[in-house]
Amino acid sequence: MRLQRIEAVRFGELENGCLSDLSRGLTVVLGPNESGKSTFTALTRHVLYGYPYAHAKERGYLPASGSRAARLVFADDVGTWAIERVDGPKRGPYKVTALDGAERPGLLEEIVGGVSEQTFRVVFGFGLDELAQIESAESADVVARLYAAGTGLEVNPLDVRKHVEALASELYAPRASKPQVNALAAGIKGLKDRIRLLEAEATSYATEQGRLRELTEQLSPLKQQRDELEVGVRTLARDFQRAQDTVEQLSAARDAASALDQAIEESKRSVELIDVDERVLAAGPALAAVLDDTSGFKARLDALAAAEASAAEVDRSISGLPAMPETVTDSPEDRAAVERWRDQLADARRESDGAQRAAQQAEARAEQSALVEQEQPAAIRAPRPVVQGALAVAVGLAAVLGGVLMSQWIAVGLGVLVLIGGGVTLLRPGTPGSPPTSLSAETARLRADALASRQIATEADALLTRLTAEWGEWLEQRGLGAWGEDPAAVRELLVAAQDRRRLAATRNAHLATAARERSGAEEWIVRLVDVVRTFDEAAGQLPTLTGALELAARSRATLERAQDARSERSQLLGRIEALDREKRSVSAKADGARQVLIEIAQRRSFELEDLLPELESAVNRAEEDLTEIRDRYETLAEQAAQLRGQLDDEGRDDQMARARQELEGLRVEASAAADRYTVLALAVRLLDRARERFERERQPEVVRTAARVFSAMTGGRYADVRVPLDDTGVSVVGADGAVRPSEQLSRGTAEQLYLALRVGLIGSLGEMGRSLPILMDDVVVNFDPERRAGAASAVRELANARQVIFFTCHPETAALLEQQVPGAKLVTLDRCTLR
Repeated sequence: MRLQRIEAVRFGELENGCLSDLSRGLTVVLGPNESGKSTFTALTRHVLYGYPYAHAKERGYLPASGSRAARLVFADDVGTWAIERVDGPKRGPYKVTALDGAERPGLLEEIVGGVSEQTFRVVFGFGLDELAQIESAESADVVARLYAAGTGLEVNPLDVRKHVEALASELYAPRASKPQVNALAAGIKGLKDRIRLLEAEATSYATEQGRLRELTEQLSPLKQQRDELEVGVRTLARDFQRAQDTVEQLSAARDAASALDQAIEESKRSVELIDVDERVLAAGPALAAVLDDTSGFKARLDALAAAEASAAEVDRSISGLPAMPETVTDSPEDRAAVERWRDQLADARRESDGAQRAAQQAEARAEQSALVEQEQPAAIRAPRPVVQGALAVAVGLAAVLGGVLMSQWIAVGLGVLVLIGGGVTLLRPGTPGSPPTSLSAETARLRADALASRQIATEADALLTRLTAEWGEWLEQRGLGAWGEDPAAVRELLVAAQDRRRLAATRNAHLATAARERSGAEEWIVRLVDVVRTFDEAAGQLPTLTGALELAARSRATLERAQDARSERSQLLGRIEALDREKRSVSAKADGARQVLIEIAQRRSFELEDLLPELESAVNRAEEDLTEIRDRYETLAEQAAQLRGQLDDEGRDDQMARARQELEGLRVEASAAADRYTVLALAVRLLDRARERFERERQPEVVRTAARVFSAMTGGRYADVRVPLDDTGVSVVGADGAVRPSEQLSRGTAEQLYLALRVGLIGSLGEMGRSLPILMDDVVVNFDPERRAGAASAVRELANARQVIFFTCHPETAALLEQQVPGAKLVTLDRCTLR
């Protein structure tokens, strides 16, 4: 088992911080100051042992963002588990969650393995502040117990010595009074003084002793007679009281029996008045099954009403649409065709209108040109065919190109005609000496243009007429001819037809739902009526939907009345049976009471009818006799007591005998206590001598390991370490043999000694705390380079057997550990880990 990850959800200044993928051996965590190194060390201990109490002296690491929450993730070859602790009572509750593998709720106890929190703080998770605590009085018990474990002992020898010494102190202490031997000696002295006093007071009173003997002889028969009378009086009084109690019990039993008889008769009459309809009860299970579906029936009624209302609403929507024949159909193809016809007719109408305007304009220009030429002289009207032909060709080409580019085919046709006329003009030569024409070439061209424009207008009009006829035929084929020739109106008609069909489909769906719900409701009504007919002949015809609910309510009430009647009858029958049992018990008690009275009457030889008066009279007579005997006895006893008080020889002898016996017992007890004290005192001395010899000749493995590690870290400057079994402090032996206590060492050397002691302690623990990680927080900061290298070797030795997490803010220390410990893993921190 190893620590795999440390997670700070909210802990001190850390929030959502994590140290993950920790090595099985050494993990070096390098980070600057205030990057969370000490916080991670404290977090590990707090998750394992709990958060500090509010009044504790140590830092609590309370986060500003809320309550503390942190967890440790441990893993082995078979699984991974998270131990999470949050703020709460008793230092915060924790839980163990299996991330991979079987649940292990006791994992925390397994990991801690008997290692206390103080032991963990001193030996497993420490920094510079905790290094020196290994020698403090607070940690002496921890180190001593680990020391004892390292020697193979089950207990600490110091604990044994303290226990033996405490036992000896309980037996004897000089100038004390509470120890056992001291108290026994004081008791012996007091008893000797008491015996001497009793012997000095002893005298002889023969006459008084004789009188005392006579009184004693007279008292003996009186005492016997008194005792016998007391017994007789007590017996008579007991019988009298018993007889009184028995008579009262007998009377009470008779009254109770009479009351029970009356209650039984009343219950029987009540049973006879209850009418239980067995037919209803027989049909009860089937009726209950049907009635359990009443809510479903109501839901069907609601669904039926909703479906019919929805269908009516759709019918109203349909009635609001325009009327149209049933033959009108609609399809996506028809709607697309209407759109195409609309575009074609619009284009044809636009081209026809344009061609008409162009023809009118061309004819007006030709007429205007002819009027102007008629007013001019003939010489001016002489033709110039070449110029006019070229101009006509240019105009025709422009018209053709423009029509092609703009997809205006009428313009293209008009341009072709103008182009042909210009070509004819250019190709026809003038005849020399021919007479001039009546019109100029320009007027001829304009008239030719007018003819061409009129031809184009005629063709465009013919195209429009043809398309309009085809559109009319298309409408007639689909039954739409009566709705006009406007494509927009036809489009609206098709949309209305589509809405009508959609609404009709919705209405049909609502009607189908209504029919389905009605059928289910009627089936439930049939089931209900079939069951009700078994006990109600009036339920002959099927009720309406709303009437079925009334029938169900009446049937439910009928069933409940029958069940209540049956329950009431059962309760009454049970009560009658209980009353019968109680009556039998009361009768038995009455018989027993009468038998007691008969037994007392027979034993006393009294009549049963007069038993109480005769017993009372006998008790009174016996008490009078007892009073007389008791008075005589007390008178003689008083005289004897006065004489005995004067003589008291027998009492004095008894006191003296008891005192001598008690004195002998105290002497025996004092002798035994003294022997036990001697044994315990000798055991303390022997333990001291054994400890001194053990420290001198045979140091345990933990100290030998610490001495070896300390010698290696100091380069042989110190050869040995001595750790006494008591808390007198640790000392070291130099290479020259000089012994120096730890308080005389420099701070760095002392810290090296404390680190070596921890290596020795941890190495001697065996399986104790095997799963706990060892966390060191910059413990070599005061070491010189040579001794820091020795410390790195010690860490390597420790990491070979345990998981070690070494925190440092010095890159050179991290590099040294990576170099000295093969397989060491380096993890870096920065201040970004903090909030």
